[in-house]
Amino acid sequence: MARDAPRWHPLLAAVEGPILTWRMLDPEGREYGVIRLVRVGGEPKYRTEFRGKLIGYGGTLRQACERVHYEYIAAHAPQGGHAATYPIHTPSTASSNAQRLSI
Repeated sequence: MARDAPRWHPLLAAVEGPILTWRMLDPEGREYGVIRLVRVGGEPKYRTEFRGKLIGYGGTLRQACERVHYEYIAAHAPQGGHAATYPIHTPSTASSNAQRLSI
């Protein structure tokens, strides 16, 4: 990819408004997450929600958008959970098929 080529980032799915609030929208315009700028212990933080559920706080808007978008992508995995929650079986050693296929 060329260095100057434009790249997509979850921040581009964030629509600002009302003030200090960003709504994450899917390609059909449906809201899947909300980010709000709040104070936690006197520090500004980005409160992240996915489908109405608090998922955490980010230090930057970029991090917050990535966190919410990660949850959005994970919701498309089997059974609507994180992709890593279903078993993935990988062989611990080289397959014996390689030996059987040699001529």
